[in-house]
Amino acid sequence: MRRKCLIVALAAITLFGTISGCGKKESKEAIKVSEDNPITTECENYFSNANHISVSVVKRTETNDLDGNSSMTYEKYVTSDINLKDETDSTFDSTEALASGELIEDKIKELSFKEFFGFDYKGKSADGIFNGLMESNGMDTNLKDVTFDDETYDANGRKLYVLNGESSVLNSLLKDTKYDELKSSKVYYQTMKTEAGVEIPENVTAEVEYRIGDVTYKKTVYIEITIYSGEEE
Repeated sequence: MRRKCLIVALAAITLFGTISGCGKKESKEAIKVSEDNPITTECENYFSNANHISVSVVKRTETNDLDGNSSMTYEKYVTSDINLKDETDSTFDSTEALASGELIEDKIKELSFKEFFGFDYKGKSADGIFNGLMESNGMDTNLKDVTFDDETYDANGRKLYVLNGESSVLNSLLKDTKYDELKSSKVYYQTMKTEAGVEIPENVTAEVEYRIGDVTYKKTVYIEITIYSGEEE
């Protein structure tokens, strides 16, 4: 039951975490020093020293038409709780369980981390796992080559960093799609501050938005990582 409750909580984070601000908005001047290179040595050490993490990988499609009708479907929804010290994991596939739009716990499937993600986390640190998840989903792993999203920060205080260069995930999201208008196409990540004041990435999102006729489609691949501090379980 504890593991399924974890999935319910992560579902809520994934659904709402990408559209709401996190905490008090800092002044832009206070963050300019990290705009060009948010991945500091302190951040890398924080990931390297983690003993317990959870990760989520979600792929979904949202549609909206001019009459206000909307829908959301999930092509992938997998979560994993990993004890890096003991090298054990609890990995669940909730894709089918979310097919109706609500989480049906009886349809959650348990599987091994390697079986689903295609690589083994054993012997890797948290940043190695995070990079592995991005690579397996076609995302550029150079998190230091970014552009700070001033517009989003001014609007709601969310600190987003848009990855520069090409990412194959964007091409895969648009594969064989004949659209009338491409509204946006980008890969970005959002940061948060730990209790110790270390700025770390908490999720990476690949997103394309396009219009076909009167319907707008938004396809998203979303990877989230949570690092539990100290001896917290």
